[in-house]
Parts: sequence; structure tokens; C-alpha cells
Amino acid sequence: MPSSARELGRVGVGITVHENAPLPDISTPDAVKRTLLAARSIVYINPATGTSGKHFAQVLQNLGIAEAMKPKTTLLEGGYVVEAVGRGEIELGIHQITEILPVKGIKLVGPLPEALQKVTVYVGALTPKARDPEQARRFLAHLQTPESRQAFAKRGYMAGP
Repeated sequence: MPSSARELGRVGVGITVHENAPLPDISTPDAVKRTLLAARSIVYINPATGTSGKHFAQVLQNLGIAEAMKPKTTLLEGGYVVEAVGRGEIELGIHQITEILPVKGIKLVGPLPEALQKVTVYVGALTPKARDPEQARRFLAHLQTPESRQAFAKRGYMAGP
């Protein structure tokens, strides 16, 4: 049922700091590079287990700082890996924005610049074996209402094109 596919939202990768920390400059790839090199520690999800981690490891390679960052990098296995930033154990956290916003004790610096960004697109669709196709259609329609879009936006999802 490809015609039932509907984009529900997009999620980018962002950088976070402790709620009491000043916001570093991440406005350009060079600014991100300077900010990362100046940080005493960073955390992101293990590239073997998370899309944003795999992407961010490549960002470090592309910026030419992967080796310099190794001694101050912590890789975690999943969940809210940026909680360590809120506890004051790590200076910068990198994760999908939807995984940053719910965490207490931190604030979102912002999304990575477009040249470094990886956006994940979330889509909903009916399956051929849906038990109640009409109810599934109504649910998909509900997820596209202005109220649902607003709820998604509060949680870090961007609207698609």
C-alpha cells in the first residue's frame, strides 16, 4: 500500500550542553570544529548501535579531528546518552534532537549546520495485513492534524516539505 505512506516528521542531529553552560558557536562547520576541539569531553551514541553516532563519527573524520577527539570521547550504547551532560560529567552531547529535548539539566545548543547534518525521516503507512484498515487510515490522518504536528514539533520533529 505505498499510496498510504505519509511523512510524519524529520529529526536532525544536535549538540547540547549543561543547562548552566554558555552556548558555544556551532553556526558553521568551522565553528563546530573549534567548539569540539575546545571541549574537555563529548558523548554520543556508539556508531555500532545508533544512526546519529555512525553519522557523527563520520563528521569527525570529515572535519579531520577524529584522532584528536578520541581521548575525550565517551560512546554509550543507547537511550538518552546525553544524560551525562545534565549530570555535569561531560561537556558536550551529540544526538538526535528528539533524544536531547526530554533530558533534564541540559539545553539544546542547536542542530548541526546543514553541511554536517543527517536528517532521519519518519513515515507512517498501512500494511497489507492491517487488522482494521479504516481505523489505521484514521490514525494516520490524525497524526497529520495541526495538533499532532504541533505535538511532534515540541518534541523536536521538523515538518517535511
